[in-house]
Amino acid sequence: MTTSKPENLLTAIWSRHAEQAAFWRALCLIQLALTGLALLLCARLLNRPREVVRIGCDGIPQLVRLDVEQYTEPNEREMQAFVRLWAVAYARLDSFSAVNDAVFAARYMIPELRETYRRRMRGTDAEPGRLTEIEALHRRTEIDPNNLEVKIDTGAYPWSVTVRGVRKIVGAAEAQRFGLEVQLVRAAREQVLEGMLVQGVRDLPVVDGDASTGASR
Repeated sequence: MTTSKPENLLTAIWSRHAEQAAFWRALCLIQLALTGLALLLCARLLNRPREVVRIGCDGIPQLVRLDVEQYTEPNEREMQAFVRLWAVAYARLDSFSAVNDAVFAARYMIPELRETYRRRMRGTDAEPGRLTEIEALHRRTEIDPNNLEVKIDTGAYPWSVTVRGVRKIVGAAEAQRFGLEVQLVRAAREQVLEGMLVQGVRDLPVVDGDASTGASR
């Protein structure tokens, strides 16, 4: 009966572990290569021009490459809807929804205008803001967005929009005419779904000479 020497036993154990280490090392390198290839393919897919399948009047599908900048450009219908909703919140002057209206209007302003607007609405300890003045009136006002007169000029950038309408006071025969000139700029739809923000706004004189236009906000 023969017994193996300790040196031979250690060599066999070391060889077996070395083979296992080589196998796992090769497996890790293969996995790393496959992961890098997958990331490369994903990057190419994300960066390639976007394409959609469109079906024409003849019923034949066609693969069309999108001009992303032109495709995400707000159209006139989107501008109309956006300005009508925004102008109602900005010009309503309702004592009971003043805070919500101000928050909504500020959300769709560029950062510089938003901060200026918030300071004017909040005011300071020494001088009350517009929110305090509006809430002190204890009145409800209504503006019908469908009755607003909205004119859009896209000939120059920023886009210029003129809004004119009537602000009705609930429970009173009094009505206030108002006018706004709003400047719109593009915004990434990933950040703002509507694709535009308000860059500037100012009050316009009333056409029929009625001085009841409300204070500037």
